[in-house]
Amino acid sequence: MEAKAKREAEKAQAEKQAQLEEKLAGMDPEKAAKFRAAMEAKAARESAQKGGE
Repeated sequence: MEAKAKREAEKAQAEKQAQLEEKLAGMDPEKAAKFRAAMEAKAARESAQKGGE
């Protein structure tokens, strides 16, 4: 059961990422780059926190 839930969560995350990329494609390239960098930093912080738990 856990594997199925994990796959579904990954699929939902992939869909969110695709939607986000569509929005960023229409954005000013400089703002989009800053936003991507901020999202990558946030993901790195979150994964570091999960590793420290």
